[in-house]
Amino acid sequence: NEMLDHDETWRYICTTTLATTTTSTALATGVAHDIVAAHKAYATVVVGSTTPAPLVSIVNITKVAYPLALPRDGGKITFSYRVNNPGVVPLSNVSVVDDKCSAMSSKLGDTNGNYLLDLNEVWTYTCTMNLTTTTTNTVFVTAFANGFKAIDSATLTIKVDMPPPEFSPDFPDQPIPSFPQTGTGSNLKIVTWAILAIILGALTVAVVKRKKS
Repeated sequence: NEMLDHDETWRYICTTTLATTTTSTALATGVAHDIVAAHKAYATVVVGSTTPAPLVSIVNITKVAYPLALPRDGGKITFSYRVNNPGVVPLSNVSVVDDKCSAMSSKLGDTNGNYLLDLNEVWTYTCTMNLTTTTTNTVFVTAFANGFKAIDSATLTIKVDMPPPEFSPDFPDQPIPSFPQTGTGSNLKIVTWAILAIILGALTVAVVKRKKS
């Protein structure tokens, strides 16, 4: 159905030849209810290293918001973040920062308390803020393993309904509110005169009959 459903995983493959150490970025975007979500993933391929494998250091973050849209007056929004380790080595010094929401909670999910994002762990964070206008914000996660930095980001837009424009005398180009056209403008005069003519005619007939009698 060309829709990425909840129970689906879409996989893509790209093959290239590298001669030097290279960091590449993949960007995924999607739209739901006119709300755009974007997600970046980074990977570094080391060429010419003498360090034994594994050298993989990657991290993944997902971001959701509730609610996804706000009324025109704005309101409170809560972001939830899930960070996991899809690599093959534990990650240290994990940092999660949202560029618009600063009240980030502490992490939950370090099940063994070793301060490392292990392969079987999912760390969760939340952040709550008030929004009055449509806002796009991005969360960034950084971590380290084998001397390499792992980074990831996720972007989400929260829509706030815009109020309709109001007339202001300071902006004369704005249309002035008026009553709706009902189609009786010029015809109203004709109908009025016709009614007056009927009334005058009736009065004339009555006066003539009275004189005759």
